[in-house]
Amino acid sequence: MGIVRNHINIEGITREKDLLKNENGHTIIYSEAKTLFLPEDKPEIKSIYEILISIDIKSHRSINTPVGKIVILDGVKKYKIIYTENSKVEKISILNLDTTFNTFTELPQGLEDIWNLKIHVIDAYFSVINPKKIYGHFLYLLDVNYNVNYKEVPSETPPLNTYDGIQIKSKPLKNMYEELSISEDIEKHRHSNPLIDLDEEIL
Repeated sequence: MGIVRNHINIEGITREKDLLKNENGHTIIYSEAKTLFLPEDKPEIKSIYEILISIDIKSHRSINTPVGKIVILDGVKKYKIIYTENSKVEKISILNLDTTFNTFTELPQGLEDIWNLKIHVIDAYFSVINPKKIYGHFLYLLDVNYNVNYKEVPSETPPLNTYDGIQIKSKPLKNMYEELSISEDIEKHRHSNPLIDLDEEIL
């Protein structure tokens, strides 16, 4: 038994316990609305009993942009629709539909490669618009896993406790006079070069 939405049983939605948090990667959640059309040679729909969903990722590719690297995924989303025909007999029919699937995600700077990509359907909703048209709404979770040797690009911003290339010790100050003493030591370091006697240089 799947999840019931709008009196329709939906199979293929990932269970919460299977959505494991990865420690070396990232996830994104996004939604999509889609209209499904029945082929002309298929019986019209009166009501839908069950829909089975699955997504097959066929390929992925990465492109470099001025703002970073982007990975694009291409695949196929498959539907198996079990419905009651819009006729006096109300016969049960099964319809298999395939639609294209495409999405993308940005990768952090410094990432060399990814080792796994997974797409999960975490919620779905369907309704019959007319006997030949079905409205579908989907919520996806894209799971991207990085290689273990991934390291973040170090920031070029100097540490906050650095002053003119001098590393200041971060021990807690006992009082205001100690803070003034540290400031005086820094000033002495900045002016530690011997001063030039201008009168002597002119002579």
